[in-house]
Amino acid sequence: MKQISRAFPELIDKLEAEHPDIDVELTCVARKDVDKVIPPRLQGGNPPDVTIVDSSVVHLWGGAGFLKDLGTDSVWQERIVPAVRDVMTTDREILVFPLDVIGMGNFVNMDLLAKAGIENVPVTIDKLKAACEALAAEGFAPMIFAGGFPAMLFVGANRIDPNGISPAEYGSGDRTVVDDANFDASLDGVRVLVGSNCFDLELQAGLDPWATAPQEFRAGNVAILPQGAWNIGSFSSVEGLNYQFAPMPSAFTEHGLALDLVGPGWAIPTQAENAEAVQKWVDFFAEEENLNVFL
Repeated sequence: MKQISRAFPELIDKLEAEHPDIDVELTCVARKDVDKVIPPRLQGGNPPDVTIVDSSVVHLWGGAGFLKDLGTDSVWQERIVPAVRDVMTTDREILVFPLDVIGMGNFVNMDLLAKAGIENVPVTIDKLKAACEALAAEGFAPMIFAGGFPAMLFVGANRIDPNGISPAEYGSGDRTVVDDANFDASLDGVRVLVGSNCFDLELQAGLDPWATAPQEFRAGNVAILPQGAWNIGSFSSVEGLNYQFAPMPSAFTEHGLALDLVGPGWAIPTQAENAEAVQKWVDFFAEEENLNVFL
């Protein structure tokens, strides 16, 4: 929340200057507490006028009728690339204005790979296995596979066949993990990586995917970290850290699989008290110069 909230004072001042009739009161809630704080207000008919949401709560709250349709005829909706538009639209309704879409993949320490005799980033499962075995043989920690995100990226990349079912079906909940052959195979792939000394499952359990896991990569203690592109600035500021940001190793393609994460966005509860003013807030963030400040 610290990085996101830095932009808000400037943006709020600008919006209030453009719309003197609007007075913005900002409340910050940690992501882990959102599911406890917001639903009681939605159910009690006293929601915030606008709230930041991610895809998991959009599906849950929208499915319960708590979020307003923002309309599929808006200018900003037309600017969204079709693949993302499909993910964001449910039953011809769009319930969230997405603030960003960002790449996810593998951060790879090229110096550690070179010391293990590896020239290229591994982008297939077989090449990842070979890289792990070579790194481990040289005494290097091959990979971080902390639960919650790095592990999810690997499973996601090996669940989605780019020549098969649309990823939108997974994001919308139309397709589940039950009887999903790709999902079962992705979990089998995790066992294969364990057998190739890619990581120690017990050790990974003690790593925080958002704090200690990236720090281990920054410090040069591990060769491969599945994470999001938002780390590029932080990792690039480390003197001597020679890394590449590459697609996730995939069982479906020899080139790996690049993933996009639809990030947080604005949603308006159906019982918002100041719906007209809030629409101006959403339209304000849809203007490129304001969105760039936020991003």
